Amino acid sequence: MTAGTKTVLVEGVRYVVTASMLNLRAEPDIDAEMLRVLETGDAVTVLELMDGQWARVSSENASLGDLECYVAKAYLGKR
Repeated sequence: MTAGTKTVLVEGVRYVVTASMLNLRAEPDIDAEMLRVLETGDAVTVLELMDGQWARVSSENASLGDLECYVAKAYLGKR
């Protein structure tokens, strides 16, 4: 993390994907490895908010398995 980065831990807040497709990434960076893709309406549990731009999430989707990764927070909406 860079200097001035703010991280906020949250306790399992559920969100849904609002974009048509949302990349799940290995690290909170646009150039990080893409692990999977979520679609509109898919649910994730936010574990940590990072600098207002990224969220560390857990996806408990049957087709994806239990996966912790990072997504751009701008494409998540409260459930």
